[in-house]
Amino acid sequence: MSSESQYIDPSAYVASSAQLGPGVQIHPFAFIGEGVKIGADTVIGPGAVLLDGSVVGENCVIAPEAVVGSRGFGYVFDGKQHVRIPQVGRVVIGDGTEIGPATCIDRAALDETSIGSDCRLGALIQVAHNCQIGDDCHIGSGSGLAGSTRIGRGARFGKRVGTAGHSHYGENVRADDLAGMTKTRIPADTHWAGYPARQVKG
Repeated sequence: MSSESQYIDPSAYVASSAQLGPGVQIHPFAFIGEGVKIGADTVIGPGAVLLDGSVVGENCVIAPEAVVGSRGFGYVFDGKQHVRIPQVGRVVIGDGTEIGPATCIDRAALDETSIGSDCRLGALIQVAHNCQIGDDCHIGSGSGLAGSTRIGRGARFGKRVGTAGHSHYGENVRADDLAGMTKTRIPADTHWAGYPARQVKG
């Protein structure tokens, strides 16, 4: 663990196996789990949680109370009860990305939930397991991305946008506030609005 130019508040918990780059700031009551990697000059806000194995790039901001690497929502019915499916993947966040307050990003079931570089995610967003968000995407507060949603580079989602599970979005897709994206194949360079969302022409 490097100590050059770092700030770690005494009330924060940082696991011994975590790797922190120079200039990382860990604010009060944050939790940094085992094997977490945080790039240079990233800021982890008060009460933020980075669970085991999460990777955060350089020059990122993880806002207060955000949770990165929580267990994905997966269950199977065994005939008597719903049993948790193990979620053993991780979360990887690129450089220069900002994650808003109380946003939750679930780790993948097996591989990676990924958020690209230079992304902006607002407050109170749910990013479910296995989602992949490309570089330079903006997602407004209160949105919910269902499991295995894949969003291409340059997306612009308004507030409280919802996606269907296992959906694929091309590059530069726009979705207005409150758009309910029920379709699972969204072409690049398209604009959507409404609930259920319909493509806006012209």
